[in-house]
Amino acid sequence: MEGKIESVQVFGRKKNATAVAYCKRGHGLIKVNGTPIELVEPEILRVKTYEPVLLLGQQRFANVR
Repeated sequence: MEGKIESVQVFGRKKNATAVAYCKRGHGLIKVNGTPIELVEPEILRVKTYEPVLLLGQQRFANVR
């Protein structure tokens, strides 16, 4: 399995907006629009983006890039 990237890409739509999530094995760094999740502003948006991490637990995202 060396050299093969395991990944998943999903999308969601609401009205005219489309959100795309792309996940692959990595170091546990989660980015939103290229920005680390810890630096997302405003704070309420950061809280909303953290919801899946809080629901599933930080350990489930340890190897996500």
